[in-house]
Amino acid sequence: AQQHAELRRLNQLTIKPTPRVVGGLPVRFKSVGISVVGPNNSTLGARATWELAEDAAKLQDYLAAVVKKVRADAGSGKVTKVALRCSYFDEGGASTGSDMVDVPVGADTKGRVQFTSLGVGGQVARIDVELAEVVWESGGQGSRIPVPRE
Repeated sequence: AQQHAELRRLNQLTIKPTPRVVGGLPVRFKSVGISVVGPNNSTLGARATWELAEDAAKLQDYLAAVVKKVRADAGSGKVTKVALRCSYFDEGGASTGSDMVDVPVGADTKGRVQFTSLGVGGQVARIDVELAEVVWESGGQGSRIPVPRE
């Protein structure tokens, strides 16, 4: 019920929160969109569109450098997926929850993410997005590599 109330409140705002990328990840987001579906307009969801701030090769270079910093023995390879930690805060800066969202890394230069728990913990005035994990593919093997907070 609290989540629905918050999503309804956000849906009525003229200017909705825009996820802010923390750290050097070359990705930017458009403001959060609230979707209303169902026969009674009762099912609400929150999403945002992301796009690369630079070309796909620069994104791979950035992610490879992050991998090498965390795991020097990673060898040659490429990142095929990232997990982003999306943290929600109210107007006073108190945490009101978070989501982890997986984003495939490849030819796509933009896409959408779904924020499943946005609003569950209360008001959302700010959304911080951080790189939390990368999937590094090397020699046909994929491994999940956690990325420490900056």
